Amino acid sequence: MRSTPASAKAEKQSPAQPLLILAVLFFLAVMTVVDHGGALFTLDGLTAAMAGLVLLVSASIVTYSRRHMRASDASRYFGNMVGLLMAATAFLTANHVAVFVAGWVASGVFLARLIGHVQGWSSARQSARLAANCFMLTDAALVLGLGLLSWRFGTASITDIVSRVSQMPSFSAELAAALLATAALARCAIPPLSRWLLASMTAPTPVSALMHAGMVNAGGFLLLRFAPLLEAAPIVRLSLVAIGAVGALYGIGVMIVRPDIKRSLAGSTVSQMSFMILTCGLGAYAAALWHIVAHGLFKAWLFLGTGMTIRAPQVERVRPPVLAALGVSIFLLGAGFAAGVVDPQAPAFLPMAFALTTAIFTFLTLPQSSGRTTQMVGTGAMVTMLIAVHMLGLYAAESLYQRSGPPILPASAQLLLALLFSLALLWQFRPSAAARQLPRWLYVRLLNAGAIRA
Repeated sequence: MRSTPASAKAEKQSPAQPLLILAVLFFLAVMTVVDHGGALFTLDGLTAAMAGLVLLVSASIVTYSRRHMRASDASRYFGNMVGLLMAATAFLTANHVAVFVAGWVASGVFLARLIGHVQGWSSARQSARLAANCFMLTDAALVLGLGLLSWRFGTASITDIVSRVSQMPSFSAELAAALLATAALARCAIPPLSRWLLASMTAPTPVSALMHAGMVNAGGFLLLRFAPLLEAAPIVRLSLVAIGAVGALYGIGVMIVRPDIKRSLAGSTVSQMSFMILTCGLGAYAAALWHIVAHGLFKAWLFLGTGMTIRAPQVERVRPPVLAALGVSIFLLGAGFAAGVVDPQAPAFLPMAFALTTAIFTFLTLPQSSGRTTQMVGTGAMVTMLIAVHMLGLYAAESLYQRSGPPILPASAQLLLALLFSLALLWQFRPSAAARQLPRWLYVRLLNAGAIRA
């Protein structure tokens, strides 16, 4: 009599995973049927984009998890995964403060449980405890902020609150915005609240993929959902710009010095989310939304492929087509900055420079092809394609989220900021050389970022 392989038994004993997406869809259907008047839930362009991203990424991760988690406690894993996705769907579609808070807090609880999924591993327990404590403290800020808004306007409807925040006194608006921004910064893992994400490498790879591709976007969604509140709080907006700029550079530093692929990708996530927070502070909401979607899809692909990745020595030679494209981007940003200084009404070339620089950022993480001629032609074609994709994505985001905040900085200052980031990218082009140029104290701090202390 032939014995059944252990892997086949494990797959047969894991009936929960195909039901995960069905459970979330059923939850959405129940919300639609029960909530006739839109008092509890809502569906708009922002919600559709974010919920679609979460469902698409989770569907891919569930498929991947069927084999990856077959030797683990599958029922507990998929139970926490279902809870996390239902909680995320709840706060993404919520139009009631209580539903939003319940979904937000529950998502943090389930995420911490998934980070500590490997039982009997002390590092996993410590990472889960670190994430849970960070979420608990910053979720309290969210509860206080939403409670202040509800009390101020006498309603628990998020739509009503958002439509009336412009009537708030300046101090109240700044306080409420600061409380909500604190919760957003923690979920996005923005320094100094990034340690929980950098320490979460104990999580299974599918959990890391969902966390970096979906759950860290919750902070961006929160800021976009309450964008009118940000516009009434200029001090908070300027703080987000400053924090985002510092966090983006910090994440790049972690990515450069880390030798392991998962924590290097975690540093990349910190940098990308910081840049997204900076974009929200500047009032470019459509660009922030497209950044969230593009980063989520791309980072899920990268994390799910980490198991087959071998970290080869860094290639010192700079690829000419990419260097030329980066040079064009820097030239456009510099020309726009100079034109803005001379004439504030001059065209700034910012959309094209944004798309070009983003395309180059995306391309740098793609595998290199072999052969000099093939590589040069392929690189040029890839950069061109990515520019078109990012331009179309930005247009789609503007169609879904038709709002932009008043500029908090003049166009010339925004262009100067983008120019500095492009120059930092040029310096980063040779990561091993860039790491050697860092001061020793900074190198050690970046290398130990997120380390769990025994």
